[in-house]
Formats: sequence, C-alpha cells, structure tokens
Amino acid sequence: MNGLMHLNFASVQKAYGGTIKKPFSVNGILLGKQKNKVQIDVGNKKIVEAVLKDRINERVGDRVFIDKSQIISMRIYDKLEDSQALDIDQYAEILKGYGVAVNEESRGAVKELEKFDIPFSRESIETLIMSKRYMEVIHQELNHDTAVKLLDKDIDIEKDSLEKVANAIKEIKEEESNVSPWRLFSKDNEMTTEEAERIAKSIYGSAMGKDIIDIIKALHRAKAAVNKKNIERIYDIFYRLGKLEGMQDEDFVNIYKEGIKPTIQNLYNAKYHVKKSVVPSNGEASRWAVKNYEEYGIKPIKITNRDLKLIKEKIISHLKEIGIQPTKENVNLAKLFIKMGISLTKESIEQVSGVKEAFNTLMKKFDVEKACKMLKGGLDIEKQDIRRLTVMNQFGLFSKKVNDLSQEVFVKGINKITNMNQIFDKVSTLSFHQISFHLSKGIPFTIKNISKTYDKLNEVDSVKNITLKDEARIKDYVKANEESLKIKAVPQGMIAAFDAGKALFTNGLRVSTVNIKRVFDIYGKYSRIRRKLSPQMIMDSVQEGKALENMTLKELDEYADDKLKAEKLSENVKRDVYIQRMKGMQKLVNSFSSMGEEKRSILPLLIKNNMPFSLREIEGISLFLRNQQQIGHKIGEMVQLIGQIHDPNFRKAILKLDKLSRKMSQRLKNGELEGDKDYQELIQHLESMEKEFNDSEEKDQLKEHIKHLKTSMKIQKKLKTFQFPVLMGDKFRNLQIYVQDSDFLKKQKEKSLTMLMNLDTNNLGQLQIAMKVDKGYVDLTIGVPEKSSVASLKKQLPYLKTMLEEIGYKLREITFDGIEKHYILEGNNQSKGKQRGIFTLEI
Repeated sequence: MNGLMHLNFASVQKAYGGTIKKPFSVNGILLGKQKNKVQIDVGNKKIVEAVLKDRINERVGDRVFIDKSQIISMRIYDKLEDSQALDIDQYAEILKGYGVAVNEESRGAVKELEKFDIPFSRESIETLIMSKRYMEVIHQELNHDTAVKLLDKDIDIEKDSLEKVANAIKEIKEEESNVSPWRLFSKDNEMTTEEAERIAKSIYGSAMGKDIIDIIKALHRAKAAVNKKNIERIYDIFYRLGKLEGMQDEDFVNIYKEGIKPTIQNLYNAKYHVKKSVVPSNGEASRWAVKNYEEYGIKPIKITNRDLKLIKEKIISHLKEIGIQPTKENVNLAKLFIKMGISLTKESIEQVSGVKEAFNTLMKKFDVEKACKMLKGGLDIEKQDIRRLTVMNQFGLFSKKVNDLSQEVFVKGINKITNMNQIFDKVSTLSFHQISFHLSKGIPFTIKNISKTYDKLNEVDSVKNITLKDEARIKDYVKANEESLKIKAVPQGMIAAFDAGKALFTNGLRVSTVNIKRVFDIYGKYSRIRRKLSPQMIMDSVQEGKALENMTLKELDEYADDKLKAEKLSENVKRDVYIQRMKGMQKLVNSFSSMGEEKRSILPLLIKNNMPFSLREIEGISLFLRNQQQIGHKIGEMVQLIGQIHDPNFRKAILKLDKLSRKMSQRLKNGELEGDKDYQELIQHLESMEKEFNDSEEKDQLKEHIKHLKTSMKIQKKLKTFQFPVLMGDKFRNLQIYVQDSDFLKKQKEKSLTMLMNLDTNNLGQLQIAMKVDKGYVDLTIGVPEKSSVASLKKQLPYLKTMLEEIGYKLREITFDGIEKHYILEGNNQSKGKQRGIFTLEI
C-alpha cells in the first residue's frame, strides 16, 4: 500500500482555519517554541500556533496544556499544508532533552516518530533506532543457509523478536569465521588434542592452555556447538567455582537472609560484590532472640561474640526444642542467625545447611564433562539453584525439561531414582535361584518384590543341597534338549541351562525346556531393564503417575522400550517439523528479501500500534501495505480450489463463500452495505469452515489460506482499516479502506466523511483513491501507477457520475496523480506540488 500510505489527503480537502478571535484552552504535543510563541500539535492533523503572556518551561516533544487565559492570540491550520518541519537544532533539543546522543541516526528516528505522530520519549527513540539496526542485520544476512542454522539453534524466525533473530545471526557469523577446523572431522568421532588445539588457535588467535583444550573436547563429546561463547560459558562457571573455594557460613547465611536464590552466580556475587558488616539486631530480628538479649541486659543494636557466649545454653536448648541436633556446626549457624537478625527456626537452619551441603558436594563432583552436557541440554548452569543442580549432576539428569519440573515432582522423582538405583545396585543380577523361588511361590516379578525376596533369601542359606545323581540327570536332560533350548551357539549356554535346571529342581519345580526358557526370559528382562531404564524415564513416570516398582518385568520392559521408541519417534517428528518449518522459513526469507521501500514505514507502525517486533508481523504489514495476499486475494484462491475438492460438504462451503463474497462485492459497488452485517456474515462463515473442516483430508490447503486470512484481518483491525473482496471480471481482487469514522458503513449522507482506498485491479495495478464526501458531494483524487492509465480511467467518468447520482451523490471534483516511489518515501518536507503521505499520520 505504498501509494495509499503516502497519497495526499489535502488535495481533496479545503484548508480551513486562520486567526481565532476568541482563544480556547489547548492540549497537545509541543512542536516548537521561540520566546513566548509556541506551536502545538492538537491532533486530527491540526496545529495551533499561539502567542502566550509568559514563556513556558516544557521541552519540545512534551505534552502541554495551556489555559485560554494565558493565550494572547492564536491561529489553527492544517498540519499537512502549512506546518514546517522542525529544524536541526530543535531535533537536537529533543534528543538532548531525553538523554539520547545527537547524530544522524537519532535525528532520523525523531523525524520518523514525528512523521507518524508517535509521542517522543527516550524509549520510543531508542526502540526505533535499535529495531532499525536489527532489521539491517537481518536484511543483509538472512538467506536460506542462515535460516537453516537459525532453525538448528531453535530460533523461530517468524515469531521471535528482531533482537533475538539478529543476535543469533551475529553468533552464526562468528561461528563461521572461527570454527573451520571443526568441519575436518565427524561429531561422532573422538576429538584429538591436536584438533582441539587447532580450533582453539582459530578462535583465540594463539595457543591456549589445557583448561580451554579440555573444554573444547568435552563440548565435542556432548555434541554441543564448539564456539567462543560456549567455551567461555563453561570456563566462567569453573572460574567462579574456583573462586568460591573457602566459602564461609556467613556467606550462606547472608544469601538466605537476603532471600537470594542460591546459584553459582549469586554465591559469587555475595562473596565478592556484597559488602560484609555486622548486621544490627533491629525490628526484623526474631522475637525469640530479642527476648533473650533483654534477659541479659543486652540492647538489640549490635550483637558481639561475647553476647552470644552468654546465651549459648539458651541456643542449644532452643535447637533441641525445634528438633535440630545441637552439633557444633548447627550452634555456630544459630549464632550467625542471631547476629544477622534472622529468625531461628528449624526450616531456616535446614535451608542453609542444605545449600551448604549441596555446594560442598558440587565442588567435589561437578566436572567439565557434565557441565557441557547440561549446556547441550539447554540449562543456564550459573543461574540454577545449586541444590537442584547438585542432584541433577549426581543422577545424570542434564536436560532443561527436568529442571523445569515443580519441586514436588522433582523431589518425588529423585526419591524414585534413588530407590531404583539402590535396588539395582543390591540386585545387580537376578539369580536363577531367586527367579525359581518366585515361580514356585507364584510371586509377581516386580522390582519391589524382587528387592524383598532378595533380602529374604539372603537372610538364611535358602539353597537346598542336590545329590550327584540328580545333578547328572539334569545335565543329561539339558544335553538331550540342546537343540530345543537353542543353547548350542551360545557361549557357556550349556552351563547356564544346567544352572537354571538345578535352581528349578531345588525349588520344587519341574525341570523342563519350557521352565528353563522361562527362567532365561525373566533373567533377560531384568538385565535389559537394569540397562535401559534411565533416570529420565523414572522422572517421566512420576509425571505420568506410574509406579514403575509395581509393574511386572514384562510391563516395565515394554515401558522402557516404548520410551526409547518415543525418543526415536520424537526425533523423526522433529525432523518432519523441521522440514515443514524450513518450508515456511524459506517463504519468509523470500518475502523479506523482496521487500521494497515500504519497510521504512513498518517499524514506526509497529511502535505506534504496539505490535510485536517479529518478522511475521513485518511480513504481514509489508504485504498489507502492498495490498498483496489480502482478504480478497485469498478468497479468490480458495474459490479456485473448487475443482480440486472431493469432499461434497467442503465444496458446498466453498460455493457459499463464493456467493457471500460476490454478494458483498455487488452491495459494495451499489453502495448498499448496511452496517457491518455483510462483513460479519463473511467472517462467521470463514470461522465455521475452519472449525468444521479441521479434520478434512484437504485441511492443509484450507489451513494455509485461513492462516493468511486471519493474519490479514488481525492487521487490518490493528491499523483500523477495512478490506473487502471485489469481483472484477471473473477474479476477486482486494479493496482496502481507511477512514477516521469507524461507523462509516452506516448510511449518514448528511455527515462529512473522508476516506482513503487502495484497490488492486486486474489491468491497472494498484489504484490509490482519496475521497471526500460532504453533504451529498464527492471529491476524488486518484493515484495511478502509470500516467498512461489516466486516459482509460477518464473514459469511465460518465459511468461513475451516473452511478453516484443513482445512489444520491454528485461528483464535484476529480484529479489524477501519478505515484512516484522515490519521492513518496522521502521525508516529510515536500516541495510545491509534492504532498506528504496521509497513512503515515493516521494509522
């Protein structure tokens, strides 16, 4: 809608105004001031120029209110025709007033904000500046290859902010320049020290120490990106942990007192950036502590070690009362609590002790390998609670998915993992004797039962003696059934079958091929479960409300297999989603690359209408401004699908859409639209189609069109514009209408009305029309892309006049303007005959 956005409104509107004989109070944006003379934008494209009794202190760009009693004289004029742009000094004054550096970039931002009637503020100026920078990065660097890499980084270029996309692109460019040796070997192979050294040198420009080399190799093993950012993230974590050695109780208590989350980052800040001092026992101190201080005549102002010695026995007694062992460590903690004015409760002692214990464990057990796996899993390690971080490190839980669990589910899951691990450590191998015992007693094979029977069988010597004669018979049986037992090719197969037979016999069971195979099967299931069941699966089971310990081995084996299959399926689904997203991203890349000068107007529109700064919104507004892929176009494309649709109900719905659109088009041409009844009927039918045919085999075609229609409708609503399908020949085209009066569809001939229209035609391109209706008279200005089209349009004037007269209007004045893109997208200072765009002021 380039032409519509810039087509002059003033050429069809008579300038009015002049000196006002009786001044009135003024409220608006201060555009300029010189001594006691001011210019104020009062909205509705009007500027008030007033001479005041006294000077005002407000800055240019501020909203001001001037009482009529302070005005000596004033005049009001049309902003489009008579206002002069602020000069450079005034722009500089605005920027300085808001604390923004004065340069060409910031001046340009202020001019754009002024052009779109957006109030000046530091936030609006800086938002526009930074957004333009992000746009420039994306415009220059976004291509198919970059889009693929953004997808690998889980960047959604459609929905994510311009800032996030631009920063990710910068990161990709940095990686491309730094990691060329990375491509010399496969991620599946172990990286040699020499290869890691080459990468380090390419990134840092010189040889690096062993710590950096080890991090590079660990990142490679974790299949994480080897780049400067990730290397330094891991390095910084262990640098800070190293600096935290020797943490004192006071540091942990201070973290608790301040209510700060105990993370590596916060512990480091507490130790090195928070000033330490004796904390006075003021009103925030516990009532219990204050009471005891007063008993000994101590004023609760500053607690000393001598004071604490006096109440040591009281501290020990209180610890016992709240259920805390009065160990030397706990007594010292309690003294710190009192000294720092913290309530001495069981919870507070346990909280600090828990953080301290987790920290000490983390310092001993955390290493670069695990840190790299966590980084790969999406964890921001330095910002994680060290209590959870320590537990995740202990149990090999490296994903963000686990970290996002609620505390209740997390603790329950850890307890389950601990119990399972204890059982698997205890029963490392399910013996044939224990299996046969379960079979003989009919005890279900669950992990819980296996743990119990293991303990029971180990309390006493439960294995019965077997005679040499019975052993010989079992051995002969196994040898005779070697084929059916399928143990010929199995190493130690004969011995295993013989041991299984003895276990069956000593438990009073029949030695048969069926029973021996059953023993083997149960043994195999337990071994597989022990090998396959991961901590993540156990965590998942807690979320799903499944008690794995009560499942039979068969059920548990199937559960683990299903989880592994789901992981594989998830990868396949991810791949399919990846492919689909790539298709969408490719369209967006192509659309963004093809944007013309209209992109200069998009960012101010986003700011003014409080819309998200994402490429999807930018693409939507770009298409809207160009009047491409809008409501009329998409309806036309959907109607064209009629020959490809097999579902009779779907065909019927498309035919109804065609009928409604034709009806609206005709009523629009006849000037018979009544309120928004016709429009709402069309929208309701589209919504009904989307809902009714969501499960249709042809839903993908419908879904894509409905998606574009919804985007177009969403944008038109935000930009306060109406769009209509218009039938031209046998094709539906799109008509856009912008009007100040939202009730313009109501028939009110006596009401003055001005509107802008953009009509996509079959042969003449985009026609931009400014129309003023005043008490039955119509004035038109028509912008045409080619001057040669003017002659064709003039031939239709008699028909236009007749059509207007039929509905009660008279054509009073009509002019034709050419559309010059270069001029149109310049600033707002126009020479004679050059006119400032209207859309920039109103949307």
